[in-house]
Amino acid sequence: MENILEKTENDRLRAIIEKLGSSDVVIAKEMGVGVSTVSACTMKGRDKLLSRSFYKKFITTLPFVNEDYLDEGKGKMFSRKLTKEEAARFKRPSNNKSATLKGINKEISHRHRIFRQHYNDTQLSFGERLGVDRGMITSVESARQNPSLNYIELLERKTKINLYWFLLGRGEMFGSGDPSDGANKVEMDKLNDTIEEQRLLIKMLREENAKGFSH
Repeated sequence: MENILEKTENDRLRAIIEKLGSSDVVIAKEMGVGVSTVSACTMKGRDKLLSRSFYKKFITTLPFVNEDYLDEGKGKMFSRKLTKEEAARFKRPSNNKSATLKGINKEISHRHRIFRQHYNDTQLSFGERLGVDRGMITSVESARQNPSLNYIELLERKTKINLYWFLLGRGEMFGSGDPSDGANKVEMDKLNDTIEEQRLLIKMLREENAKGFSH
């Protein structure tokens, strides 16, 4: 019987990654794709249908995954027991010496925590605010991974955060004030006029993530 919490391929993809104790960063690295490619398929509230090319590469990279489970939720998640090498290969790194952690921007992690606390949110409630798993919030704030392109776009869209502040530490968290204050409408209008420039900053972060994987 299909698990009600795993009704779509996206749900089952998230379940597989969670069962492995893995992360979007690790899976992306092993598949040889960008983190945003994986995150686009795992992020709650913004599910992207798995393309056939992504599906094929995922199954090839993780040959122990039961295709019937990923396709239709039938049978067991894994078709066989993982080898010790496989289990270690896909496990999310638990220390700062891991090669997968190279290129992590700890200042962004710190600013993310400050931003979340601005709302008096826990990691769980902030994840619910954005429609993402708590694990993503935890991974970013503990500097296990840089925020993905899709996550940054979601953050900007749902909170109107100033990406210059978030990515580069320049300016204020919300332009020159909190967008909840009507008196700051002029500043927010100016901020909205810079959206295209902020998209370039997102592109820059994506390139930095790619450099991290090349080490």
